[in-house]
Amino acid sequence: MSRRNRILLLVLAASAALALAVEQPWRGDAFARTAAAASERLFPRLERERGRVERIEIRDPAGRGATLVRSGAGFVVEEKLSHPADRLRVDRLLAALAALTRSDVVSTNPTKQGVYGVDDATGTRLRVLDENGGVLADLVAGKLRSQDPRKLAGVRLEFYVRPAGRTEVLLVEELATPSTDPAAWLARRFFPVADEDLIEIERRDLAEGGADSWRIVRVAAEDDPATEEVEDHAWRMVEPREEPATLYAGDSWVFTFAGLGPADVAARLEAGRQPEDPKWGFTTNAYRARTADGRELVVYLGRPAGADQRYAWIPGLPWIYTITEHEAIELRMPVERMLRDD
Repeated sequence: MSRRNRILLLVLAASAALALAVEQPWRGDAFARTAAAASERLFPRLERERGRVERIEIRDPAGRGATLVRSGAGFVVEEKLSHPADRLRVDRLLAALAALTRSDVVSTNPTKQGVYGVDDATGTRLRVLDENGGVLADLVAGKLRSQDPRKLAGVRLEFYVRPAGRTEVLLVEELATPSTDPAAWLARRFFPVADEDLIEIERRDLAEGGADSWRIVRVAAEDDPATEEVEDHAWRMVEPREEPATLYAGDSWVFTFAGLGPADVAARLEAGRQPEDPKWGFTTNAYRARTADGRELVVYLGRPAGADQRYAWIPGLPWIYTITEHEAIELRMPVERMLRDD
């Protein structure tokens, strides 16, 4: 073989090797490779190691936000005196992060990140760390995609996100921008029972005379001979006197109590201590609800706590809470309202 032919053969071999390296036919055609890349998890470690999540940081551009830390079987809100976090909400956040893929890239232009709300000046930074401080997920969450509200049938909740340190902006359905307000992550209900499970409710007016104390019980149809329309008298007052209570008043109170939860956490008590400081005002009203299987919850209501909130305390728990003033008004039903058709 001549020298010229040997050179041509080497050039052809090099070209073939380069084509193989670029095309990688063993990985499938270009469409298949694109589809495979799109289906890759954005945070594969988080998908594999959900049980190792130790810390979740959610920050606004100024660095303010919520920190959720694993404690025992669940997470607590660090900024709220280590009060338990809403377990379902935390689980949903981690599941949504783990499910994110590299599909639906809408931009790779760094100068456009502000348009989608995923730049450092406007986005919400979300980091998930393991027990060693290793990063399992790091994301900047941005705006809700704007849509034409006149096309209701086609409206979908989709959000822009950007993996931290990268330029790709993705459009996802799985992950709504999480709240940076620590109070939003508090466990939401004091007494997680169904409304129909509550069979006895009581208000104790702790002021002298106790004029607004009352107790009502749920009654079955055959147990209420006072009326032929039992659905209007599903509750019966037994204190301060015996007579039917209005359905609206009883059910309205039960609805409020069963859904009662913290608006915020005001203080944490030392172990075994009660809130004796008069600034809380826990000397006016106490409330008790009981279920058919004997569970009960007692809540003390205190003074107003700033705008549209009021202090609340549950014996046995170390936290002093605030609840909304609207809920407090519903709890403070006087005797007359329990007996009056509204």
